[in-house]
Amino acid sequence: MTMTSMTKTILNHLKFFILSTFFLSVEAMDFWVKAGIRPFLFLTLVYISLIYSLPFLNVFSLLVFGFLKDGYYDYPLGYSNCQFIVLYLFLIRQKKTQLLSNLAASWGYFSIFLVIACGLQIAGLFYLGYHPIPITHLMCDGLITLSLFPLMAKGIFWLTYKTSSPPLCELK
Repeated sequence: MTMTSMTKTILNHLKFFILSTFFLSVEAMDFWVKAGIRPFLFLTLVYISLIYSLPFLNVFSLLVFGFLKDGYYDYPLGYSNCQFIVLYLFLIRQKKTQLLSNLAASWGYFSIFLVIACGLQIAGLFYLGYHPIPITHLMCDGLITLSLFPLMAKGIFWLTYKTSSPPLCELK
């Protein structure tokens, strides 16, 4: 591995870490609590990173951010990790069918992914004995996340593929 490729790899990982930390921080802002909604920005990043094989997402980074999320939300240690690993395994299985899709199809697949993620969250919190999350809150959170998907995808591809074209042709 040459020094330039190693530097590029380190920069890609640093970019992902900064972007992930930013998304988790925005999700955790008190503004969302006061507004009564909380978009799933980090799940959007996970979805786009896994489906389009962005060079910096791996299981280790999911575990690190799972622990950070557990610490902030005061969940039991490993709760978010279990959710992320299940979603990771689901997305790995779906990667071939979604990779060549256009923006509309990718948006539809993302909506299915959000439904599964919300179902996992409800089941996990119910199992842990937390108060049930009202379905209306999750629906609002999911709809806001779904509406932000094209903008976030374009931003992520812009940050990642500054020299080459993004995978989704409609995002040019």
